[in-house]
Amino acid sequence: TYSTQKGFYEKIGRQVTARGQIVLNQKNTIAGNVTMSGLPFTQSNEAGSYSAVYAGYGGLMALTAGTSFAGYTNLNETTVTLTLWDNTAGINTFTASNINNGMNIVFALTYMV
Repeated sequence: TYSTQKGFYEKIGRQVTARGQIVLNQKNTIAGNVTMSGLPFTQSNEAGSYSAVYAGYGGLMALTAGTSFAGYTNLNETTVTLTLWDNTAGINTFTASNINNGMNIVFALTYMV
């Protein structure tokens, strides 16, 4: 369950900039890979036009020291694949095991439609 799901966007031509905050009260029965959905417009389907998602703040995640939280848009979708990466393990998918009750993410992304 969420205590906060806020998002804002600006669209100029084909470019969309979105930002927001997600605060998860209870993890409940979340399992497997975790994605973020509900972007205001569908990401372009042009080859190689993925866009990065940046987290300016991430709290109450189960991460090892030195791990960064990020993500990327999925072509022709309104979803984001969430990722983790570090120098040792490389890039991995963000999963339910990385979530704790009270997780808080502040994010931003710019993508093309």
